[in-house]
Amino acid sequence: MLVVAGQCAQALERGRLYDAELRARTAAQVALARLDAIMETVPVGLGFWDTELRFVRLNERLARINGLPSHEHLGKRLREVLPDLASQVEPLQRQVLETGQPVMDVEAAGETPASPGVRQYWLASYYPVRDEDGSISGVGSVVVDISEQKRSEEHLRRTAEFRERFMSIVSHDLRNPLNAILLSAHALLRLEDLGERHVKGVRRIVTSAERMKRMISDLLDFARGRLGGGIPISPRELELGALCREVVDELEAGRPGREVVLEMEGDLRGEWDPDRLTQLLVNLGKNALDYSPEETRVHIVLHGEDGTVRLEVHNEGPPIPPERLASIFEPFRRFAEEEHPSSSSAGLGLGLYIVEQIVQAHGGTVAVRSTEHEGTTFTVRLPRRPVGQGGH
Repeated sequence: MLVVAGQCAQALERGRLYDAELRARTAAQVALARLDAIMETVPVGLGFWDTELRFVRLNERLARINGLPSHEHLGKRLREVLPDLASQVEPLQRQVLETGQPVMDVEAAGETPASPGVRQYWLASYYPVRDEDGSISGVGSVVVDISEQKRSEEHLRRTAEFRERFMSIVSHDLRNPLNAILLSAHALLRLEDLGERHVKGVRRIVTSAERMKRMISDLLDFARGRLGGGIPISPRELELGALCREVVDELEAGRPGREVVLEMEGDLRGEWDPDRLTQLLVNLGKNALDYSPEETRVHIVLHGEDGTVRLEVHNEGPPIPPERLASIFEPFRRFAEEEHPSSSSAGLGLGLYIVEQIVQAHGGTVAVRSTEHEGTTFTVRLPRRPVGQGGH
């Protein structure tokens, strides 16, 4: 009787174990079915490798990205499937296995059987796959094909480069006929029998041609800055105070009735490009005159510091809107027409961009502060010896 009871107990235990195993197997099958459904519906490539870096699972999208059927991946290493990509991807997978940390958003590029001879681009993330006890059992990946995005970016880059080169060539070639116009106009002004009415017309020609000349010069500098790695400079020993006094005289001569106050303190000697710093001072000075009321003064301050010279150009008037400050040095910004329709400035909106380029070429910095109570101040700091992008 005891034997029969023991046998019954064993049978019941085996039944319970069988039921538990069946439920676990069913749950695993349901989980795998759900995983398959998810893997086939997500709009990205998903792949899983074991610790030997052999494919154990991937969705159809990753198979299409790789250009091979799913079954041709299983049990194989990446170098057997996509040899062109193995050297880029496998070190990252090993890093995940060794550290247990994910590697996110890494770009890879190469060819696949889907498009032989055509370079493709992907953005991929790799992460550890862990068992219930926390041990790493493999590597998972999420892959996004960014080939079209890359090609679009390259197309836009080439288009922008073409436009800038075209701008540079046209601007350069326009200088010769423009110089001929100016020479002819100045020759006419020297004629003694030229009537007053004609003199006014010729002077208008000269004024317009000079304005065009400045615009062309700005366009050439813009093209150099964008295509040539920065505006070139030719530094030499210079006393900045003397140069600044000349610029102040030029600014006041061009704006009768306006006063530009110059304050200087300390040692103002250094090694800079005099032509470029003249251009910088003129651009900042004209900008200050353009954006300030006619009855106010513009202040230019030079202060010698240890290793640097600080230049400040200050004007009163309405402040620059805060949302504009972040883009104030970007090219083709013409805030004068938007904020001050009556402003006398006329240009392409390259003045402050060129200022920044000149400062960077000398290894310096430029910043702007603008408030209702303090007005607007551009502050330039120049090292006494250029250490930036420019060169001889």
